[in-house]
Amino acid sequence: MNTEPDPQPTVSEATNQPVVKIFGVGNAGVELLELFSRTEFAGADFVAINTDAASLANSNATVKVHLETRLMRGLGTGGDPERAALWPRSIFPR
Repeated sequence: MNTEPDPQPTVSEATNQPVVKIFGVGNAGVELLELFSRTEFAGADFVAINTDAASLANSNATVKVHLETRLMRGLGTGGDPERAALWPRSIFPR
């Protein structure tokens, strides 16, 4: 994996302007994306990342990443840190 910064920013071919991507992670992050989409950030690309399928379905983000597992069953973690810790353990066993 390349960890060096890209010397050339991503530029829109249509406008020749830098492309801004804003990521929202979890329910709070997805909600922030909704607020940002109504402000001066409206021209940005929004990426919503969540385990909660309903949250993603209601999001206006241009890209949605559903971190689904059988463990969560599309319901998310409900703000429970112990349940949240189970998700990566189920995906990346030791």
